Order: sequence, then structure tokens, then C-alpha cells
Amino acid sequence: MRISQSVRAFILSAITASLLVTPGYAQGSGAGVSGVVATCAPIIDQELKGDHTRWGQCVAAVADYVKAVGAPSASSDPQLADLVIELAKLFQKNPVCRFDKTELPLAIKTAAQASLDRKQRARIVEVALTISDCVNLQTAEINSASPF
Repeated sequence: MRISQSVRAFILSAITASLLVTPGYAQGSGAGVSGVVATCAPIIDQELKGDHTRWGQCVAAVADYVKAVGAPSASSDPQLADLVIELAKLFQKNPVCRFDKTELPLAIKTAAQASLDRKQRARIVEVALTISDCVNLQTAEINSASPF
């Protein structure tokens, strides 16, 4: 049995939803998150089409945001969760895995590195790995012990 696109989307949704249970989660962290997403969205779209001329600019936008929110700090962890949830949506817009890789997993890992919460950091890394392993998810078999 192969993992369908809907199951892959569910897995990614479940992982990003687990970020919502982070204590102190604050919805709507402001224009900063939307600014990063506005920078990253066209870059990721270009990269999906094989154009990597802007490679690194999304990661740089995330790194700038991380600095702006004062990470690493306990108060910035909810903002990092907000950012990752929004960045993960860029992948969900393009659920079909393609040969061309994007910097989206690297951008998400950049946010993970700034989290002080060990559990949140692990969840964020899972999101990045899920996106970067997209090709493997298409062909992987679902294990009967899988929670998904």
C-alpha cells in the first residue's frame, strides 16, 4: 500500500497541529510571520519550477525573523510555532512531490534551531523532514503500527 497525497497531507497537518499544543501558543504573531511567508511563497514556487536563482532568500528571511523576535527565548517559541505552521502551508499548496527541491525544509529547520523548547524543536524538525522526504513518502508503505 502506498501513501496517498491525502495521507501525506494528513501527516503534515498532524505534525503542524502538534505545534499548537505548545504551552503559551499565541495565535496571530503579527505582520512578521506574514512578511516571511510573503517573501518565501514566490521563491518556493520558483524553485518548484526548477528556478533556483533566489535560493537562500527564504532561509535568510526566516533567519531575520528569528533575530527580530529575540530567539532563542521562551517568549519567542510560540512565534516560531506560528511561523512554521504558515511555512508548512506553502508545502500543502504544492502537495505533489517534484524532482526539484526547495529550500522550504531548510527554512523550517532554521526556525527549529532557534527554539528553546526541546519538544517543539523536535516537532519542527519533523515537519522539515516530512517535507524533504516527500519523494520517500510517495513510495513508502504504511506500517501497521503507524499512528497514521
